Amino acid sequence: TLPETGLMSEVMIHNGTSYQAAILSEHQASATNRSSPAPCSLTLFFADWCHFSAAAAPHFNALARAFPQLPVRAVDSSKHHSLNTQYGVMAVPTILVFHNSKPLYKYNLTEYSLDKFIEFVSLVTGLEAVNGTTVESEDFEGPVSSWAVEHRNLDLWLALTFSVLCGIFQFSTS
Repeated sequence: TLPETGLMSEVMIHNGTSYQAAILSEHQASATNRSSPAPCSLTLFFADWCHFSAAAAPHFNALARAFPQLPVRAVDSSKHHSLNTQYGVMAVPTILVFHNSKPLYKYNLTEYSLDKFIEFVSLVTGLEAVNGTTVESEDFEGPVSSWAVEHRNLDLWLALTFSVLCGIFQFSTS
């Protein structure tokens, strides 16, 4: 948070429950359509194992500084599957712009750079970036990680071992 303004300048990482609460808190019943003034926010749906998410992460982390007037959130969609269905997330990374707690715009470009993210947000919200138009070294550290995490799937290894043992057994009895 920027102390002199109270504006946010960092990505907020959410779990499923806290994300739902944050999005619902943006809803204003008086805003009846897309053109009505209402709160906007940005959300990155990512997966910690995804190399594309890791490549987009430092640029998305820097986006929070460029638009401190917008809440900038991130959700690990591989851990919170119900949000994928609810918001139409088909692949990661996905960036959505929310207006009045509803997803309205999706970043559809394949280039994950701060310049392209700023251009997209400015186009759909009418806001201009106020600062932070470069990716800093701390943006690679987080809040969204710039390194993909390798996960070992124990169930897959057990299934493979079982299949190999069954094959050896069948071969030895024939």
